[in-house]
Amino acid sequence: KKVYYTKIFESKSLNIVTYSPPQVGKTNAIIDIVFTSLNKGTPVLLTTDNKCNQLEQLLSRLTQRVENEKIRIDIINMDILSLSKFEKSVEKCFERRDTNFVITCLDNGSSITKVARLFERLSIKPEFKILDQLTIIHDEADTVTKDENINTSNSEQAVAHRAWIDMIKMLNQKIDVKRFFTTATPENILMKYDVLCKDVI
Repeated sequence: KKVYYTKIFESKSLNIVTYSPPQVGKTNAIIDIVFTSLNKGTPVLLTTDNKCNQLEQLLSRLTQRVENEKIRIDIINMDILSLSKFEKSVEKCFERRDTNFVITCLDNGSSITKVARLFERLSIKPEFKILDQLTIIHDEADTVTKDENINTSNSEQAVAHRAWIDMIKMLNQKIDVKRFFTTATPENILMKYDVLCKDVI
């Protein structure tokens, strides 16, 4: 099967923007990026704005693609699992040295903080060495940035915003992170984040 978006993973940049008008294929592009990342041996953290129906629709499309292509992927949805089950599911992937997994969650303070704490805890374990890259994909990415300051966290910022800043900093010290902002309105991202022209799709 054809593999898409392979060249963009060769970029040295952290931030990548994928955009298009509504209803013209953003979800398909997200799923293509997920599959390309997994084909490279790189797991994916996939977030949507804080709406359950948005995440459910995306998961339905992703699951259908997995079934159609008859491949095995662990899709770990933290918003339907208890915290302990979520953590154990991710830990098992690391224990069996398996990077073929996708973590999905809503973009809210509680979910992002839990994911950040898990990665921070895993990062000091020997098994974490199987990971040299992580792909983060934000669906409806214009809602991710909740403060002008995107580099330093402080107590006045929204919890999710602080958690993203701290998690990206921590991960960037240990592995290569590719952060895809997928949106129909990229202006909010392009004005705030360091994004090169070649990294806009």
